[in-house]
Amino acid sequence: MVKKIVFNTITYLIGSGFAQVFALVFTLILMDKLPVAEYGNYNLVISLVAIFSFLIDGGLTGFIIKEFNNKGYHLDEPSVERDLLICTTYIYQILVTSLLMFLYTLTVLATVDSNFIINYLAFGLLTLLLGLATPIFALLIANEKRHLIVAKDVIVAVIRLVLIVIIFKFSFSSHNIYFIPVGALIVSVVLGVIFYKRILIGFEKFTPPKKNQFLNILKVVSPFLLLSLFNVIYNKIDILMLNELADISEVAFYAGATIFVYPFMFICTAASSAILPYFSRMAVRSNDSAREEKLILIFMLGLGAVLSSFLYFISPYLYTHLFDGKYLASAEIYKVLVWYLLIVFGYTSLSSSLVAMGKIAILILMNVVMVLLNIILNYQLIPEYGAKGAAFATVVSEVAILLFLLFYIKVQQAKHA
Repeated sequence: MVKKIVFNTITYLIGSGFAQVFALVFTLILMDKLPVAEYGNYNLVISLVAIFSFLIDGGLTGFIIKEFNNKGYHLDEPSVERDLLICTTYIYQILVTSLLMFLYTLTVLATVDSNFIINYLAFGLLTLLLGLATPIFALLIANEKRHLIVAKDVIVAVIRLVLIVIIFKFSFSSHNIYFIPVGALIVSVVLGVIFYKRILIGFEKFTPPKKNQFLNILKVVSPFLLLSLFNVIYNKIDILMLNELADISEVAFYAGATIFVYPFMFICTAASSAILPYFSRMAVRSNDSAREEKLILIFMLGLGAVLSSFLYFISPYLYTHLFDGKYLASAEIYKVLVWYLLIVFGYTSLSSSLVAMGKIAILILMNVVMVLLNIILNYQLIPEYGAKGAAFATVVSEVAILLFLLFYIKVQQAKHA
């Protein structure tokens, strides 16, 4: 079983690894070319956008995949029910995207300095528009056309890299970096055209969805929307609070520390994609399932431990000469954040188990507690320790939740023993 998980994990890694490499090079170029303060401002923008863009998916992909698979729909087999599902999810996505863009614009106009409004609006609105392609991606995954999604991710990463090289090569204004999401938007439009002309067969006309169909989507995705919201707030709150409690240079140094940590989260995502089907099949709790869950947890913790240890031991070589020492202050923050990977790998295994058990409410509650704990710790640590304090707050919050998850699942297993 563990061997199969390892094989599936490696399969997913190959698909997403290329895109991550291009994304890392993109970030390194930004750090090299932008002054520290400007790189800090860039991270503030993407952090605010991330909080609004959590609804771009928010469980809709899972809903589409589940509906298609459970009801036996296929993109190359026309049916009225299939077309109605496509229409319903697209109208839902249009409404959600429009609402997000409206709320984001109001927030920017009300809170952002006038000198930066164009940057925030350009990057944010272009990114939120990408949400309109979410149903297409979900339909492709549901019909086992994941290779197209992988190709899309790689192409988008390459385009972003080419655009950033052009901007700095020809000395364009650094404000142009906020328009880079237009590359991803173009790729999504092209994929959408290909989808409707070559992949989706027999779609004849638009059918207006009924009210109860919207309510059904909301009922299914609402728990995942909340989970996504608190996850993204937790991941971005450090950057926002550093800007308020310290200064923009601390934002830049914290972001500089994350560039060799967060990109490796794609390994965790790949492993999670590999193990989730096993958890889903464990409908009946038993001693055998408990043993398998324990093996999966050990596998994930082992993977995280190897990765975190490796990154920690190479830390002296990453920042000492990076950009002539411009981000040397990121080194100590990085040494703390690398252990985030170890913890979150184990956390992912346990949270996947809870999803399979139907305990979404527990996950939501835990994420609320994790956000509150992180905020409290940030208020205590950032004023004195700056970005390193934010890193400690993140790791401590993760450890607290990991311990709670271990205790909770052990209790649940004891009930079914």
